[in-house]
Amino acid sequence: GKERSAAIAALDRNFVAALVAERLPCLELVHPLLERPAANLRSNVTGFRRFGAMKASLVLSFITRGRDVLLSDVDVVWIRDPEAVLRPLMEADVMSSTDCTSITADETYARGEREVGPARCAYMPGNRAGHAAFNTGVLYFRATTAAKAFAAAWRVRLLSVAEQDELHYVRTTEYVDDQYAFNLLLWHGFRNHPGGAVTSTRPRSRVISVVVDPKGSAGEANVQAAAEDARGARRTAFGWRSGWKQLVEGKVGVSRPGGAVGADEARPTSFAFAPLPARFFCSGHVYWVQQGGERRDCVAVHTTFTEGGDTGKVWRLREARLWLLDPPEYYSPAGGFLTFTPPQPLAGPLPPESDPSASSDFDDKYRTGWLVPTALRRSPRLRAHLELVRRHLLALRDALALASVLGRTLVVPRLPCLCDRSEAVTIIPSCVFEASDLELPFHCPISHILDLGRLLRMAGQPGGVPIRESTLLANQLAPRSLA
Repeated sequence: GKERSAAIAALDRNFVAALVAERLPCLELVHPLLERPAANLRSNVTGFRRFGAMKASLVLSFITRGRDVLLSDVDVVWIRDPEAVLRPLMEADVMSSTDCTSITADETYARGEREVGPARCAYMPGNRAGHAAFNTGVLYFRATTAAKAFAAAWRVRLLSVAEQDELHYVRTTEYVDDQYAFNLLLWHGFRNHPGGAVTSTRPRSRVISVVVDPKGSAGEANVQAAAEDARGARRTAFGWRSGWKQLVEGKVGVSRPGGAVGADEARPTSFAFAPLPARFFCSGHVYWVQQGGERRDCVAVHTTFTEGGDTGKVWRLREARLWLLDPPEYYSPAGGFLTFTPPQPLAGPLPPESDPSASSDFDDKYRTGWLVPTALRRSPRLRAHLELVRRHLLALRDALALASVLGRTLVVPRLPCLCDRSEAVTIIPSCVFEASDLELPFHCPISHILDLGRLLRMAGQPGGVPIRESTLLANQLAPRSLA
């Protein structure tokens, strides 16, 4: 099986030792910046960039050996074999998952209908405007010359900033991490075509052409000084040429005589890229919010759009029955379980999304959003949702009290909701996350309503009530007597 071709990249020596002890294949990616005690890697700006550059170096070490690479983050869970989904996209040099939260929008690539793409999904052929958000949670690199050039440029982009950090240079790109650097390369050239539209490599294909070095080797000396059009299309992407130079000189990847690329290989001016389908490579919003934790067509699920940090991600994976690391006693605590039927939305049609008599003018001090009273007047749906949440909180309070008296563990049921969670004003008045396919009402994650981390910490205090996810009683690891 494919598990014989898989390995885990370990960032510290303790993890390497644990993997070796379990006889699991691993790659040692240890760096002093990544081994600082008790440090959150993401909060270590320079260290996280170094980590991103190491990912690019890891990719190069394989593709310069002639091996394709499928790379995923640690918070990605594989549900089934992706080969059948990837095979039609194999003309692409590079592929990545996306943050597109609309399967419908993601699948309009064959029609080229929209000049302005939906938020986070504007990578379809024909899109001349709109935001495209590519996610490095799942990456595929083929062992092609163009993929080598991309990976080398990606690495250069990250290290150039990381080195400035260590020299304490003043910088304006403080938050360039591996995903942002990856996006910068794509944003530079995915609309670098006549008319400024995303262009597919062939008709009715989701594989697009990304032009990163429009002048190629012509005019090498003065290309940076060349006159640019309004979108900067005459420029070469940052790191593209220096990355290629490092490949030729054998400074990255696995060198062969003459470097990591052949002397007869010309530097690519473009590459073929495929955004992985949102239906199969599911974001956390698609999987948990829109699909209610159902697998449906998902090949992999990435715990994006998840509140509560690592605690929230583990809880979501438990709810999806994709977390297999809990001990047997987790499923059979002393005292047994207690659960309840949660309050339901009021009978009748869905509340209207807006009140036409209410003002839509922003009235906060920055004039970018609404004060709470205004938002509530504007959206009857939001008012109905908050009333439902009030009832949920009362039911949870009573259930926690009863579980405490009886010495039981509370299984928190799935809670119906009428409004999605977002920090953007675009959630008002519809209560639907921008550019998503969410249908109301829906079962919202508990972290939409409560601070999950605090709730779990309280459960561990003396007198606290242990809680479990809604699907525990149906989990394949739970005793059959609970079914």
